[in-house]
Amino acid sequence: MTSVKEIRLFDSIDVPDGLTVTVINDPAEFFNRPVVLNKQSNHWFGSAMKQGKRLQFLTTMPLNDYLNIVAIDQAKRGSSVELLTKHTNRPNVPNQRVAIKGYLKETAFIGDKWIFPNFMLNYGIGWTEEMLKAELIILVTDYETLAWPAIFIPPAGAKMPASDGAHRSGSVEDLVKAGGEGVDTLLANGVGCTFVFEASSDMQHQDFTDLAKSKPVTESVKATWDLRNIVVKAARGLVLGNEFLHKYVDATSPSVNLSSNSVLIWSMSAVRGSLINAYCGRIEDFDKLPQAEKTKLMNAAPADIGAFINELVARVPIFQQLVSGGASGPAVFRKQLGGCVLMRGAGFGILMRAYRYAKTNGLSLVEMAEFLATVDWFLLPFDWTDSLAATVTSPYDFLQKNAKPYWFKMVAVNAGSNTWRLKGTNENLDAAFQVLMAPPAVAEAAE
Repeated sequence: MTSVKEIRLFDSIDVPDGLTVTVINDPAEFFNRPVVLNKQSNHWFGSAMKQGKRLQFLTTMPLNDYLNIVAIDQAKRGSSVELLTKHTNRPNVPNQRVAIKGYLKETAFIGDKWIFPNFMLNYGIGWTEEMLKAELIILVTDYETLAWPAIFIPPAGAKMPASDGAHRSGSVEDLVKAGGEGVDTLLANGVGCTFVFEASSDMQHQDFTDLAKSKPVTESVKATWDLRNIVVKAARGLVLGNEFLHKYVDATSPSVNLSSNSVLIWSMSAVRGSLINAYCGRIEDFDKLPQAEKTKLMNAAPADIGAFINELVARVPIFQQLVSGGASGPAVFRKQLGGCVLMRGAGFGILMRAYRYAKTNGLSLVEMAEFLATVDWFLLPFDWTDSLAATVTSPYDFLQKNAKPYWFKMVAVNAGSNTWRLKGTNENLDAAFQVLMAPPAVAEAAE
């Protein structure tokens, strides 16, 4: 038997503290290892491989055995960035579970062909010195190969978080709990499992994000977990490091705009999508910058933009009301006076343009924040009511006459239904900001 530390083959592999790796060179010793009967811990035979500086163990097992070892920890919708990073799995997507259960009922329940890709589980996150260690026994007879026969023995009763397959796991659990005809047929199948030995929750999230390159994941979840992207990393640092953003940014929304009833203000998609506008007019402009310049800007963004947000929170009346715990919250503001731009993803885009304007025109962040505190962020000077709507024959003409000139640039009217919405495209935001910062406004801001 050889210690893993004595084999140069494993020099570049990160082994988590909760795992003991034993290397055996004699096949007879490896295959004749006794298994202790009546022991609660599992004893799986499979293969180990080196991938991405980590060991992974691949095996198969009955579906019911898999359900006994998997731990699903899905974040709630509307979670802050901090809460999302503390959960191993993204929020539940009900439609996805419905689709998976429907697929299994139509195939596995009746004994027809069906297929699941390998589930991916993590071992190593949350391990402490008080816990027993898992053991990975590897048979190495050829030091040139990168995959070996292996035995994995986790601690008795260990539950391991799903890095990939939480929705599939939850769907199967739902079906088993519901019972009925077809469940036994479903459970009479095996599944493939890949165990990744990794102690970092950030890297476990990165694994999920990497796996999702070919599968849809909400933009806000990617904007929290995909740390390979320097803009995502900067946006996450900004939100986690700023008390106000920390409280009011939704890390799970699939949309740039939150629902009208949300108690939060912006989504991570909005933060990430507009962060570049604090430094460049267009994403294409940012893409043309040398990599070193991009990295420099994004590394500085959490502190720089965070300081600007703090100045705004100290001065903008709507923010002050939120911080003071007044009766009005984001959901109330969104519905007042035809809609509140500041409480939408477009609002964060305007703020980032204001930051860039201040930096390029010699205004301090305090001066810009004081100017933005004078802006009326509501579309109309009065509430839009059913009785008023009944008298309006042309919403476009009505809005052109009554809406704030700068926010009118963001209005998209649906002539067929006589309705409108605030459309925060980059072009609309640029046009609105240009009107907002017309020469008189600029002069007042500089005073």
